[in-house]
Parts: sequence; structure tokens; C-alpha cells
Amino acid sequence: MSCLRAAGSTAPARFALWPGPKFLYRLSGPRSVPLPGFAMPSLRRTLSSLSALATFEAAARLASFTRAAEELGVTQAAVSRQIRALETDLNTALFLRQHRRVELTRAGHLLAGAVTSGFDRIAEVIETLTDLLDWLDELDDVQEVYHNAALPES
Repeated sequence: MSCLRAAGSTAPARFALWPGPKFLYRLSGPRSVPLPGFAMPSLRRTLSSLSALATFEAAARLASFTRAAEELGVTQAAVSRQIRALETDLNTALFLRQHRRVELTRAGHLLAGAVTSGFDRIAEVIETLTDLLDWLDELDDVQEVYHNAALPES
């Protein structure tokens, strides 16, 4: 990732050019967001709702729509609707529904592994980015102290 700095600026670079077609992201502040004039490709064409995937992950891990609902703070019916919508998007059953329990199908096992790995990877990257931004903030503080220090007279 290459960093950009305003011409003539001594401030640390706070923007990153993401590898690929013209992605510019602000690295600091309350949120890292794409800057105006730079587009991020839509994943909507290929991915189901991230909310539905998160709901699926919880239901698959807990093997229960009821326990997933409790964990997510929604109703069991909401979990069931999210799972049904995901199954409709994928045109395949992800769970075998039995009296008071659910069991993953083969497709469900395959998707559960991918979703869990993906969410784990996202969590790792977020932690890395948070550590990097904390380090940059500390570096800013050190640079500010250094630049504001009175130089000894010769």
C-alpha cells in the first residue's frame, strides 16, 4: 500500500492508495472511508447480505436458531427469515429443520467454514489496522513534541 502526502507537508501521510483500481482511503479519524471521487466496487452482485451471513454464522455455530437469536438480540423468527432469505439467494437448503433443532446440510457446512474463516480474517485485519492507527497516533505525538521543542542556542 502506498501512502500519499500533501505537497510540501511534513505531516504524516494519512491516506492510503489501496492496490487496484483507484481506491483512496482515509487512514485516520473516526472511520476509514473511501474519499470522494474514488469508487469501491459493489459486492452486492455476488454476496448475500452481510447481516444474513452473520446470522447464518451464529445459527451454524450454535446449531440453534433460538440461541442465535438470543446471541444477536433478535427474535427466533427474524433469524429464521434471514436464513430463509439466504437459502433463497443461494437456491439451496443450508439447514435441515427438525423438531426443536437444526442441522447443517453439506452446503451449510461448506458455507459455514467459509463465513467463519472470512469473519475471523476480517477481525484480524481490523485488529491490525487499529494497532497501526494507534502507532501512527503515538508517532504523531512524538513528532509534535520533537518539533515543538526549543532548539538549543549555539
